[in-house]
Amino acid sequence: MLALLFRHRCAGLYRFAGLALVLFWLPVAASAQAGFSAAPKGLLYRIYGAHAGPKIVPGDFISVNLVVRTDGDSLLMSTYQSGYPVVQVVPKSEPGEVQSALLYLTEGDSATVKVNIDSLSSAAKGRMPVKGKYIVYNLKIEKVIARGTLTDTVFNARIKDYMTVQTDALKQAEPGRIKKYAADKGLAVTVTASGLNYVITRAGQGAPIAAGDTAVVWYTARFVNDKLLETNMEQLARQGNIYKAELGVYKPLHIEVGAKRAIPGWDEGLQLLSKGAKATFIMPSALAYGADGFSGAVPPYCPMVFEIEVVDVVRGH
Repeated sequence: MLALLFRHRCAGLYRFAGLALVLFWLPVAASAQAGFSAAPKGLLYRIYGAHAGPKIVPGDFISVNLVVRTDGDSLLMSTYQSGYPVVQVVPKSEPGEVQSALLYLTEGDSATVKVNIDSLSSAAKGRMPVKGKYIVYNLKIEKVIARGTLTDTVFNARIKDYMTVQTDALKQAEPGRIKKYAADKGLAVTVTASGLNYVITRAGQGAPIAAGDTAVVWYTARFVNDKLLETNMEQLARQGNIYKAELGVYKPLHIEVGAKRAIPGWDEGLQLLSKGAKATFIMPSALAYGADGFSGAVPPYCPMVFEIEVVDVVRGH
């Protein structure tokens, strides 16, 4: 079973009073190009609408929206598309790394940072598996909480207060995002008492799946912006540029239903289906990855869309 479907929580997220802070930066460097200011080791940056105020320093907390592309304009990631900015405590960085460009910025600044893919490549690190010469970061610093001389308690409390406001906004927006997805897709959903939105797009045969049965399924997991998160269908994974042969998961998934080995929406939703059925589940975060999200890949209070095909049912004893 693919990792994100399980309830496990991976280590590696910084937490302040239970709030997960996602770390997401690609370590690359740059070379000279006209129109950009040069930093040590060839890092290039261009600031738009610079604001007054102290510059960011390592140890500060920041929230940043960014779009990352290759120089051929292939999109690598976008927080605007996902709807969730990156939040992190700024680490110390080596000259030439993209993080070092943060030190030229302050709250409210927008900037473009260009980095040369080959400049930090080495025999040990290898080259980033991206075509083209440059990685281009377009970013906006939404919020800075300066560490300064604050104690850990005060600093973490300020971060907690900020994150609480942000996550509360995500929580409040979630029902509207689910309704919009269903409306945009023209789905006449049925809503269960738990909040699971579902449409059975092909009826199955035989008795419904029951707790203790093992469902054998093909599935896809998407965000409500249609971005593909994971799937056990190889062709779809390749089309979505998420294929990883080493996972060995591109085959029907066997899952014991009702055993709490998957997110709650699966245990509930699969019991609405029978062999041969196809369905779309739109799950509120309470039935998916909850208030914490999952390992940086799924943000807090994030509704999810699963498309399911039941290819077989192995009845429990």
